[in-house]
Amino acid sequence: MKEAILPDGTAITAAEDAPSEAICPQCSGVLLLRQRRTMKKSVVAFYWRHTSNQNLNCKARRRPTGGR
Repeated sequence: MKEAILPDGTAITAAEDAPSEAICPQCSGVLLLRQRRTMKKSVVAFYWRHTSNQNLNCKARRRPTGGR
């Protein structure tokens, strides 16, 4: 997810200068700032991710498509 909330209620976008933790706007769970390299190795994409095994029912959490 690209948007999160700081503890003071301010919205923040995932970026290099963002804090390492924020709050999910959907479930109020803890989000961690993550990064990955895109297909162009020089470009880094930043995003927020829920902590492992926390808030599994949050609607903002990514879900695999298809499957059984």
